[in-house]
Amino acid sequence: MRFCFAFQLFIICISLAAAPDRGKVDSLNRLLQTVHSDSDSISVLFQLDLAVDNPDTSTLYNEKILEILSRIENKGDHSVWPDFYTKRFKAWYNLGSIQRQQGNLSATIDHFLEAIKALKKLGKEKDVAAMIEHLGLVYLQIGDRIKALHYFEESLRLNETIENYAEISDGLNNIAYIYENQGDVPKALEYYHKSLAISESNDLKLEKATVLNNIAALYHDQKDIPKALDYFQKALQIQQKIGYKKGVAISLNNLGYIYMKHGKLDTAFGYFQRCLAISDSINDRSGIGNAYNNIGNIHQSQGNLTEALQYFNKALEIRESLNNKRGTAVTLAHIGNIYLLNGQINKALAFANRSYQLARELGSPENIKRASILLSDIHKASGNYKAAMDYYIIFEQMKDSIINTETEKKLARQEVKYEYEKKIQLQAMEQDKKDAIAKEALKRQTVYTYAGVGAFSLMLLLAFVLFRGYRNKMKANEIITRQKEEVEYQKTAVEQQKSIIEAKNKDITSSINYAKRIQEAILPVEAAIHEVFPESFILYRPKAIVSGDFYWFSRKKQEVLLAVADCTGHGVPGAFMSMIGNALLNQIVNENGITQPSKILGELRSGIINALKQTDSPEGAKDGMDICLVNLNLVTQQITFSGAYNPLYIVRRNTTGVNKDEAYELIEFKANRYPIGIHYKENMPPFDEHTTSLQNGDTLYLFSDGYADQFGGKLNKKLNYKRFKDLILKIQNKSMSLQKESLKSELKSWQGALDQVDDICVAGVRINDLSA
Repeated sequence: MRFCFAFQLFIICISLAAAPDRGKVDSLNRLLQTVHSDSDSISVLFQLDLAVDNPDTSTLYNEKILEILSRIENKGDHSVWPDFYTKRFKAWYNLGSIQRQQGNLSATIDHFLEAIKALKKLGKEKDVAAMIEHLGLVYLQIGDRIKALHYFEESLRLNETIENYAEISDGLNNIAYIYENQGDVPKALEYYHKSLAISESNDLKLEKATVLNNIAALYHDQKDIPKALDYFQKALQIQQKIGYKKGVAISLNNLGYIYMKHGKLDTAFGYFQRCLAISDSINDRSGIGNAYNNIGNIHQSQGNLTEALQYFNKALEIRESLNNKRGTAVTLAHIGNIYLLNGQINKALAFANRSYQLARELGSPENIKRASILLSDIHKASGNYKAAMDYYIIFEQMKDSIINTETEKKLARQEVKYEYEKKIQLQAMEQDKKDAIAKEALKRQTVYTYAGVGAFSLMLLLAFVLFRGYRNKMKANEIITRQKEEVEYQKTAVEQQKSIIEAKNKDITSSINYAKRIQEAILPVEAAIHEVFPESFILYRPKAIVSGDFYWFSRKKQEVLLAVADCTGHGVPGAFMSMIGNALLNQIVNENGITQPSKILGELRSGIINALKQTDSPEGAKDGMDICLVNLNLVTQQITFSGAYNPLYIVRRNTTGVNKDEAYELIEFKANRYPIGIHYKENMPPFDEHTTSLQNGDTLYLFSDGYADQFGGKLNKKLNYKRFKDLILKIQNKSMSLQKESLKSELKSWQGALDQVDDICVAGVRINDLSA
């Protein structure tokens, strides 16, 4: 519900194009070879940086710029360059922004510090202050609130010096945000009110709306719902008036959250839907993630656990991709609670533990409270009552630190103080004018009297303060000694637990690696495939050590069968399913002699249902697999395909006259939209078959969904099947071994620093003279 106000940098704003202009890039590269001066080279390199959308290429251009600038500086020639430090700042800022997009926040900090050094050489205090605040935001993103607070305060001091009121308001708001998340509500409210006063006195509408939103959220946490709604509505009205869509979405989300918490689910759902629509229209992934999370809460409150889990998973995917640790901790706890309600204790415990660890990293009392009560309930359900009690104690401690009587009293005093100061401000100014002359006369008469009394009072006060300070110091020393002993005890316990966990992890990893060797031994030997199809490849990349994807191959006289399957899950569960699937296929084809693809899939479905004891009840297991299976007759040169969700691609030379400019065309044979396993669609009808004649030079592609579903690119989106098809067409002139390398290279470039999201398996076969 809070919003830490992000600013726009004054000097430079980097925007990467949605797609590179290839012609422009080639032209600029040729121009770079012909320029002779360092100044011209740097100018062309900056233009190249703007023309590409590849982070690695952009990094090389900016590093080259810095290399040229360093050479100039070493020669002592930089003093004659009026924009030398501007260019240095721009290059360092570009590098930092690229690293931030890729999630490398440590490198981002290093680059931004260099950018600040360059800005200081230019003497532009406003931009230095903005960049320092930017650095604080990066530290806040990685959860280091102490350093974030340091840089926010440093930026605030600079902005106060140059009277930059908009940034003063933002800086005060950011500092308040940190104090609030540390549980210091009175301190947070003090800074929020300072920010609000600055924004009101200088007519800063956007800044005012931001502070109103944060104050409203704070009141909501303190159970003062009328004030929370009032402040949220005020913020919404300002944001609608100035057309700030992101702020409108935030306020709608916050209003929906309050109504949801107080049982008005239909009203809340309406606000969340409006928030989602606006966030989607401006591609605000953070806002989309918030809306998904809250819509999931609505479904959970209504008992729709399946729908709730779907929305929570969507929210988790977005929040993790944005490195939003606080939001991730919240959503992990929600998912853990869904699994607990479904009786899936192990899954619930895994998600709850992840939520608790993140909450501890952030030091957020609210998130620790949420995760600890969930862990208490999970351990209670599993019969571990000691652990349940331990986490319940933590829950009570966090609850007491968030809401207590003293906090509520201080909150009320701060509100009265602010309203009172506003009300009497004008009266005081008028009264001061009237009393000025009288006060001056009275001052002369009483100055000596007050001086004596004041000096004596000051001595008494000083003596009292010294005595109280000495007494408090002695008490503090006792507390520190006890705390130190407790910390040492906890440190020893943690180190012992760490040793136990490391030993268990080593045993688990060793077992999984052994399972990998077993799985690899079961998979077909690629040499056997190459014997029939010399021009072929298998791209096989498990997400974890073992895989839920597998490929299968068999030859029955003149018939060759090839399949690529994607089992439910990945890692160890997926590997178990893949071994079951491999064994069933061998039994159906090699032992029972069935070679017709549709019948093979029907038998495979029955085998999976029997092996997993699946039933048609909603509570039954839904594990299974998606598959693409082909039968290639070497004599008739015909191919028969059947599939469950996974299609077949055939690429051949373009002889149809359609798209004459294209050398190749891609033919897609669609699969049935139901899996190998239990399902409820039309009483599980048989699988369809597609038969077609092959032409010399045709290339077949069988694959799971892992390649197309990989996240990456500039916007952290899925690669998707459209790009996958385009890539296949693009590499048709290459040999199959080079095609495999191209697919690997393109995947690595797209994925960047992101984790692989699923198992990947792609099989490619080129048809050359089948009768040989």
